[in-house]
Amino acid sequence: MAAASPGQAATIWPERWSAAFRPDVARGGGQRLPQRQRSVIGRRAAVEQNGGVAERPAAERGRRIEEVLRLTGLGAMADRYPHQLSGGQVQRGGIARALAVNPDILLMDEPFSAVDALTREGLQDEVLRIWSESGKAVLFVTHDIGEAAFLADRVIVLSGRPAGIALDLSIDLPRPRARGSDALGAYAGQIGAAL
Repeated sequence: MAAASPGQAATIWPERWSAAFRPDVARGGGQRLPQRQRSVIGRRAAVEQNGGVAERPAAERGRRIEEVLRLTGLGAMADRYPHQLSGGQVQRGGIARALAVNPDILLMDEPFSAVDALTREGLQDEVLRIWSESGKAVLFVTHDIGEAAFLADRVIVLSGRPAGIALDLSIDLPRPRARGSDALGAYAGQIGAAL
């Protein structure tokens, strides 16, 4: 997690890796760190009621909900219920919930594994935009080599048990990055070789 500092994206590539993550264990500045995004928002509440800021004063709560809905592109969906949203919108709702508590680090554990390839690419672009606009550090866990190379400034590949670092690779490419470029493919090749 050393790579996850404000203004820097990080990807961890797990190979046969699993861990129980408890956001209540790590605390800092009175808030939970890191805050994990949820892939499913509440079933009976509208998007704006799923903001994860219930403990805040009403004025601050409303302002924060509007801010994260705008940031995630869900402003027009605030009065919709989860069954009225597309899969990509539900994923962005999960990101909005995580951002609502204003964490220093956003943990994204394979958030796009259940969506189709086209939606995945769109959501990757959305995460990059949100990361750029919010300045939040992002720790992104994925099993997709191309996704790791495209999103990250730093990729850490974990080895099998006992887990260790098999590769710590800085992705030194300017943004925006072109999917399918030779340079991105070269980094993806290095990641693949470490597996």
